[in-house]
Amino acid sequence: MTATSDSQSAATLTRDECVANLRRHSLGRIAVSHRGLPQILPINYTLDGAAVMFRTDEGGLLDRCCHDTVVAFEVDDYDDHAGAGWSVLIVGTASVLDAGDSLRAIEMQLESAGASDGKVFVKVVPGVISGRRIGPEPVRTV
Repeated sequence: MTATSDSQSAATLTRDECVANLRRHSLGRIAVSHRGLPQILPINYTLDGAAVMFRTDEGGLLDRCCHDTVVAFEVDDYDDHAGAGWSVLIVGTASVLDAGDSLRAIEMQLESAGASDGKVFVKVVPGVISGRRIGPEPVRTV
């Protein structure tokens, strides 16, 4: 028999679990460097395999900061009632897609997080995918 306690436990997610969790959402946060300072912005995204794809405005911050540069991308979920959740982090290279690859993103019905329809499509190819699950630590009872 197992009961739960108020203490939390953490577990490392496998790569497959990380990708499955990413597929369950469409809103995440991307961290880029702008003028030597970190900037973290929300983005709507979709996955192409394990790569993150999003669109942004031409000439905007993400367009300027995502030309073959290292970025971080994060998605998380937490249930206050259950006291459980997860977080997935991707560190990878962001590149602006060329016209042919942009057509694939359009076919995937990729939307922009902003009010406008971003004309620039960006793909983040993961170098590292990591994740954690937290929740109540089970207590064994005899």
